[in-house]
Amino acid sequence: MNRERPILPCMLVLLLAACQRSDEANSAGDELPEGVLALVEGEAITVKDFELELGRRAAGLPGSEDSPETRRRVLEALIQRKSLLVRARAEGFVDDPEMAAMVETLVATRYREQLLTGSEDPVVRPDEVEARYEAHADRYRQPAAVRAQVLWIDTSARATPAKQAEQRARAESLRARAVDADAADFRELVRRFSDDPSTRYVGGDTGWLVSGEARPARLAEIESAALDLPAPGAVAPLLELPGGFAIVRLLDRRESAPRPIAEVREAIAYDLLREKRHAEQQALRDQIRDGLEIRTDPERLLEIPESPSPAITRGPPALPGG
Repeated sequence: MNRERPILPCMLVLLLAACQRSDEANSAGDELPEGVLALVEGEAITVKDFELELGRRAAGLPGSEDSPETRRRVLEALIQRKSLLVRARAEGFVDDPEMAAMVETLVATRYREQLLTGSEDPVVRPDEVEARYEAHADRYRQPAAVRAQVLWIDTSARATPAKQAEQRARAESLRARAVDADAADFRELVRRFSDDPSTRYVGGDTGWLVSGEARPARLAEIESAALDLPAPGAVAPLLELPGGFAIVRLLDRRESAPRPIAEVREAIAYDLLREKRHAEQQALRDQIRDGLEIRTDPERLLEIPESPSPAITRGPPALPGG
């Protein structure tokens, strides 16, 4: 199949020829078949084709005028499209498997849209939300969480034993001061002495550490230390971690408890709506396949060679001589 032939000149010649033949036919008194506005290589452009195209353009351009000039342009566009189609058929373009797949997909999609025309989105009733809330109360519980303040002292694995001992003594001294500090005093200690810039200016506040959530190893150790503390205000034993020491003070603790339905009503309604949409889509799939003989060959499916992975371009190509 040769797809490199100059298509545009051919289309123009065919279009001019079609118009010329149309003018010659009209001048000679020849009449086109009933309901036909033009013929391109014997293929008809019908009044119905014209009406559909004119309506489509009017919908896309509200307020457009239906004038003789507009009608002439619409007819010329239909002749152009039909001419392209004739050429495509003549050169085997429509027989290309990829093109056939595109046509099949378009037809199937438009037919599915037609089946869905007039269907309404499912409705989720308040009693359904309440029933789901009661049936799955554990799913809508507020997880346990702790909130802590942390004063961080950096150490280095390359530090001399004397330097490491000095940093430990510094951390122990700061912890001793933290034991008697309230939240404001601890915040000031963090501001003055913490080596962690990410928390220094928020008083060492970790925010709520929710049970079960993934987090970096250092923060997980801090959470564990905070969970072991008996009450807000308590300070954990000095925590030695890779890279430094952490002084952990418990700010607050939140036990696991059911969330009020008002907090989760919207999320439950969304889940129910998705489930109903999925059920409707499954019902439509079943309806489409009902009565059709469908046979498959699972073994042959697995025997098809794997498609090569697309090449991944990692940066621009090297410059010549680079």
